Amino acid sequence: MRQYKQTGDIFFPEIPDDWDMIRGRGCFKENKDKNAGLQQRRLLQFCYGNIIRKERQEIHQDEEETIKKYTIVKPGDIIINGLNLNYDFVTQRVGLATEDGAITSAYLSVRCRDIYSPDYAAYVLRMLDARKVFNGMGTGIRMTLGYREFSRMNFPLPPKHEQDRIASYLDAKVSALDRLSELTWRQAGLLAEYRERLILDAVTGADCQERRDVGLSWVKSIPAHWETIRLKYICTFKAGKNLTSADINPDKGAYQVYGGNGIRGYYGKHNVDGPCLVIGRQGALSGNVHRIKEKIWATDHAVITKTNPSLNIDYAYYMLTAMNLNRYAGDKAAQPGIAVSIIKDLRGILPPIDEQKRIADYLDDKTEKISRLNAILLRKTALLKEYRTRLIYDAVTGHIEELSRDAG
Repeated sequence: MRQYKQTGDIFFPEIPDDWDMIRGRGCFKENKDKNAGLQQRRLLQFCYGNIIRKERQEIHQDEEETIKKYTIVKPGDIIINGLNLNYDFVTQRVGLATEDGAITSAYLSVRCRDIYSPDYAAYVLRMLDARKVFNGMGTGIRMTLGYREFSRMNFPLPPKHEQDRIASYLDAKVSALDRLSELTWRQAGLLAEYRERLILDAVTGADCQERRDVGLSWVKSIPAHWETIRLKYICTFKAGKNLTSADINPDKGAYQVYGGNGIRGYYGKHNVDGPCLVIGRQGALSGNVHRIKEKIWATDHAVITKTNPSLNIDYAYYMLTAMNLNRYAGDKAAQPGIAVSIIKDLRGILPPIDEQKRIADYLDDKTEKISRLNAILLRKTALLKEYRTRLIYDAVTGHIEELSRDAG
């Protein structure tokens, strides 16, 4: 059985007895090769943790001086996006170059010394990135990671042949996990498409054979006995009231706060008492519709919508969802927005009230089942991500049993 030793390092507390710990400067050197004279004209960029070619490769004259300051990279170089470490917790920050090229010098570029395998090193750094280790580092206003700070970090140093074996093992395992994760995301996407189609077909009476043309932008025909009507005649629309960011608690409070993009947090008071609908009118997701059954606070970036007796509130929720109000949003103050006046003048579909109720009940049942399936897929994705991170950590620190047997 393999023996282990304590290192005293916070990130790598235990490694095999025959491994060493080494400072970053001992296994990486900073790559400072600049693209002087435009000797390298293949332009690269970060894309979700991968280093890929930029879509546009031609270099315009007014860009030449900037691109001359790019860093030249070679296959095996590791690029770390060390920008904005204090607030960007989403970006995948570590990429391994697979071809010659030039990339912005805003990133930290390091090259492995002879004792360190680039493939193994990339897994070590990606594991640290997944655990958000780099987000606790950096200097300056943009909290940027530089080589000086990076070089002081400690890293595990297995024998070179074992590094290669670990990297090969992880290539196979991680590829399989990534394929499974991609499949799960694809299933979630198909489920979302099915939900969208299900709602549209139901609120437009797609199963009814006797139809008449209405020529609306979101539906061409409806059952012959249904009507179309402008929303202002069957709904009331009222903007919410402003709250500052300081007023909103992101984690807890008496009432949920809805803004232009949905739930923003919590507040101690309410200005809406359900049942009603809330439509986001400002932000990237403007036009999103929420069904409200309790007391909430709606900000001025949300529209409080109530229905008259001829329109079932639950059917109205599904109808407005099917209308995809975001398509009517325009640019305003550098972000999309939709005016209440536009919403009011849109034409909706009005079946008899008893049919509205049946449609809403049918969709409540179907979408609830879809939501349960979607929650399972999201949980599966989270578990795959968690397992992937743990697998990489165990492998690069010498805690995979089958690799330990091979090493012995």
